[in-house]
Amino acid sequence: MWQNHPVMHPKPSPTAQHQHWFRDDITGLRALAIVPVVAFHAGVPGFDGGFTGVDVFFVISGYLITTLLLREIDRHGRIRLAHFWARRIRRLTPASVTMVIVTLVVGAMVLSPLDLSTLAGQSAAAATYTANIVFALDPSGYFAEDLGVPNPFLHTWSLAVEEQFYLVWPGLIGLAVLLARGRSVRVRLLVVFATVAALSLVASIVFTPTHPNAAFYLLPTRAWEFAVAGMLALVPAGRLGPAWLRATMVAVGLVTLAAVTVGFSEALAFPGWVAIVPVAATMLIIAGGRGPATWPSRLLALPPLRVIGELSYSWYLWHWPFLVLMTEVWGQAASVRGASAVLSLGVAYLSYKYIEHPMRFHPRLSASAVRTFAAGLTATACVIVASGIVFSSGERAQAENIEIVEAREADPEAGCAQSDTCILGDPQGDRTVVMYGDSHAGHWKEALDEAARLEQVRLVVRWRSSCPAVTVYIVNTSGRHDARCGAFRDHSVASIDEYDADAVLLSHAEGYLGRIRADDGSELSTADQLAAWERGYEEVLAVHSGRTIGVIRDNPRFDHDPNDCLAEQSAEACAVPRSTALEPIAELRALGTEVLAAHPIAVEFSSVDLMCDASTCQVSDGGLPIFRDYNHLARDWTLTQVPELRGLLRDLVGPADAPAAL
Repeated sequence: MWQNHPVMHPKPSPTAQHQHWFRDDITGLRALAIVPVVAFHAGVPGFDGGFTGVDVFFVISGYLITTLLLREIDRHGRIRLAHFWARRIRRLTPASVTMVIVTLVVGAMVLSPLDLSTLAGQSAAAATYTANIVFALDPSGYFAEDLGVPNPFLHTWSLAVEEQFYLVWPGLIGLAVLLARGRSVRVRLLVVFATVAALSLVASIVFTPTHPNAAFYLLPTRAWEFAVAGMLALVPAGRLGPAWLRATMVAVGLVTLAAVTVGFSEALAFPGWVAIVPVAATMLIIAGGRGPATWPSRLLALPPLRVIGELSYSWYLWHWPFLVLMTEVWGQAASVRGASAVLSLGVAYLSYKYIEHPMRFHPRLSASAVRTFAAGLTATACVIVASGIVFSSGERAQAENIEIVEAREADPEAGCAQSDTCILGDPQGDRTVVMYGDSHAGHWKEALDEAARLEQVRLVVRWRSSCPAVTVYIVNTSGRHDARCGAFRDHSVASIDEYDADAVLLSHAEGYLGRIRADDGSELSTADQLAAWERGYEEVLAVHSGRTIGVIRDNPRFDHDPNDCLAEQSAEACAVPRSTALEPIAELRALGTEVLAAHPIAVEFSSVDLMCDASTCQVSDGGLPIFRDYNHLARDWTLTQVPELRGLLRDLVGPADAPAAL
């Protein structure tokens, strides 16, 4: 017998529900966030402020997650925390864990055995979303040119910030709803969001100049970027004005983001108040896109932008490991960096198609929060186990090469931090020498400190990475210019009069060929770079012509870290032909010799003959590593050269009246 059954409508799939309310213009906005980030990391000219793309992501996440939670409250009267966190796990963890495992394995094959324990610690932090805390404790900082041990997981700091936000934010909203007690939930939430935003922004402004790493990496000083976006989610779309006003908002936001990408640089104290600009621009774009689409929002929704936006998470995951590991193998050339960006986009597509998207909407996982948690914990545990294996291997390698480890890990800022004015040697000495230059001045400072103490000389030291005493426009190995370099030089010159110096000691690298630019930042031919270096050298010598001048010439350098070789082979096998070790500095070194020959200087000190004979340059001296990395000298080796440095100081300012006690 036939029975009448109610018509059954199929339940929308998770994908369909996702597509129902996610906005195409925001997907396109993700493309405008990820492209500058990748270009900035790859050193593409014109993207000096590309790092602010991360702030765009933070605002987008704050808006979308708050919107999602508000819909949950409207639908169920509460937030189902288990379901929310399970969705986040399915969204983020599969692709992230895959990247971490692959990067850990490839890194273990590519990097030095001495780097493996650090790599393992970084991978564990990345997998547990604590990388931002780990990196906040690292003195090098996000914008450091030379990070020491290669860090293919540095980018996971922002993923950790977002995960910590996802952990805290729904609980905060749920508590506010619970305490509303019949009052307007949205008004209560607005007060909570505004309070969080105000406290976090004040903390960011206060701590950015005093504790820059903590301000950059940690959630408390970044939470305001999410919170203000949450405030926007509370505003009804109908109150955002007519179409022309919303179109103007989007257009102004887009122009501002473009200006930030071009005009900002790592020289800014960031985040602090400066981050308000990209955050406000993103807010304008999101707010203006609510309601019927206007022409700027339709531009953001164009298919090319949406495609890149869909891939943005996977591309972000993969671009940095590709960049770090490829440049570790093939060097820092622009072609290598560009290739890393392109190849990582291809892998991001595969990751999105076969991992991120399928696992996000996997039917068995979507049907059970418990299964999702179990899968996420299992995947994370696998990373921890793999990290432990790699860590053990790295610890064994370090124990077998303790002298090399000590050489590499000596703090380059010990006793005198970058850009500080440090009084070393004998502070009561009646003769004063001011030394300034780049990091190659910095690596001599401790040995010179000891030599100056013994010679009863007051030594004033100033140094800054990629900022030679020669007055030229330099970009670092990532292709970016330090906007503070000019002020550093000016302050250094002023300190010579301030301390009534008897002599000036200049020290800088001579491996800048290829990184010298015109004053407007444009590229120069080799001949023009040499001409600019000669002019700059002449200028700095002219400035100090009234005083005795000394110059510490540059040391040999390599296209690899010689300590990696020492960890696996004998010192004899790791020695390098003299011509090879001097080739990277040959042209600027020869030009410097010509310039100095025309000027009456007291002394010209070179370490080349201290480590090289007529045919070979050594990387170890009696079992002591000579180098800290591929071009900086190891502290302990420089200390063995104190007798030579005492002679340098005597040539500059004469002998002490009475010998110092040894």
